[in-house]
Amino acid sequence: MHRKHHAFTDVPGDPHSPFLEGLANIHLWNNQYYARAVATIDVDKWAKDVPDYGFFDRHNHLGLVILTTSLCVLLGWWGLLAFGLYAASASLIAGLVNGLCHVSGYKTYPKADAFNSRIVAWLSAGEGLHNNHHYDPRSPKLRTGDRWFELDTGWLCIKFLRAIGQAKLVREEKENHPA
Repeated sequence: MHRKHHAFTDVPGDPHSPFLEGLANIHLWNNQYYARAVATIDVDKWAKDVPDYGFFDRHNHLGLVILTTSLCVLLGWWGLLAFGLYAASASLIAGLVNGLCHVSGYKTYPKADAFNSRIVAWLSAGEGLHNNHHYDPRSPKLRTGDRWFELDTGWLCIKFLRAIGQAKLVREEKENHPA
């Protein structure tokens, strides 16, 4: 679904474009647009090279069940509130990235679709550097080397996980220089 979005960014065929569906709809109902797109996606066309990682790939909702159960074990019934706050904030932040960052902000790469927002980047572990992401969609690094004010905490987490041997890069990022 993500690859289809990049192939049809903000034109017919884009599964979640604020220009086609409306900014408020994408911001508030982003998860429903994702679910609809995932249910109808042609996996052989868009993800034939993506391996099936087994049981949890086929039953990915179990992660939410495990998270909710763990929170309830740790916090009692307050765990349900904690999970609800997590789910609501994750949905709203995804809506900001897929909605607001397609209509407003600044561009590091003028020819790339989407915009960057430092505030959204701070809220979303770097995902608000959406123009940078559209410049190089497969790169794990969203911050450019020459933009000190672009905070990509997701990349910092990846670097930490690599340092302790818990992650590896399957592809190095492009040189991020304005195009």
